Amino acid sequence: MYKVLIADDESIERKAISIILGKNDNFKLIGEANNGIDVIEKAKNLNPDVILMDIKMPGMDGIKATKEILKTNPSIKTIIITAYDEFQYAQQAIKIGAIDYLLKPVRPDDLMESIYKAVLYKTQNSLPINSVNLKTYLEINKNVVLFEKIKIGDKMALKIEINKLIEEHLSITSDDIKEFTTILFFKIVDFISSKNDFIEDKLLKLCDEFSAEISKLESIAQIKKLIYDYIDIVFNIIILYKPYKPSLIKEALKYIDENYNKNITLEDVAKYVHLNPQYLSRYFKKTMNMNFVDYISKIRINSSKKLLSETDLSINSIALKVGYTDQSYFCKVFKKIEGISPNKFRKNLKL
Repeated sequence: MYKVLIADDESIERKAISIILGKNDNFKLIGEANNGIDVIEKAKNLNPDVILMDIKMPGMDGIKATKEILKTNPSIKTIIITAYDEFQYAQQAIKIGAIDYLLKPVRPDDLMESIYKAVLYKTQNSLPINSVNLKTYLEINKNVVLFEKIKIGDKMALKIEINKLIEEHLSITSDDIKEFTTILFFKIVDFISSKNDFIEDKLLKLCDEFSAEISKLESIAQIKKLIYDYIDIVFNIIILYKPYKPSLIKEALKYIDENYNKNITLEDVAKYVHLNPQYLSRYFKKTMNMNFVDYISKIRINSSKKLLSETDLSINSIALKVGYTDQSYFCKVFKKIEGISPNKFRKNLKL
């Protein structure tokens, strides 16, 4: 559980924020301050993970208070709370080290998003700052392939890219490999969180668990297995909690209708609509009351029936036109759906 300190001279604002925080089990409100001097003292004594800091407070403003706190404890992450006419001050606060700023009145979703961002940033920066870590951040941030695999939900390709990155760093020490892999996992989680804010809290817990687990490992094989296992967990969480969007299924159906005559797979359709294949499979069945294979078979057989009745094309030619490269397999699917063979179907039309 992460500790949060509120600094605001308005009791109503403090109360509103405390109510929002009280609804989330990942965060604990450990104290409130009503001026800049008070928040510096409480930050020193309570050691919060995150401070929600109002800019305009009596005694000392939020910018000066933030400066003082970061001098003695730079690991504390500060989120600035500001009104519209104080925006220029918020920009100053970001420059001196604040993580984010929120506009009053604070919206619950914005508040939680900022706090998750601050905690994830804190977790990432809990690693020692050295040349290996700096180089790692730069390499990972520039790795377009890595993030493209995450975007399209290609878990296997992502693991291959992770393996490649780890293999390229085998010359560094065991501890540095652990740090490298930890940063790599955090960056992947950070990217996924930014696209899937409904699972930020769950992914945040995974980062803590991953850090604890990797510290116990010795071999490269163990480290690789750990990050692969956690990538599986991340993708499973996405599948389990991602909100259902009917429009995505419509896009998938449109793609199938336009390409059923090609050798398309569930993975092809998932890539087209930018979904994880498992997620698409789950919601496809939920929406259509049949799985992907049965649906595309139905579309192909319906098209083949039209060709059988309106053309004199051979069975093999019709099979190829509707997406089957194997005539015998086409006939097997046709009979399974229609109860008779394609030849028998054509003969019955002439009776």
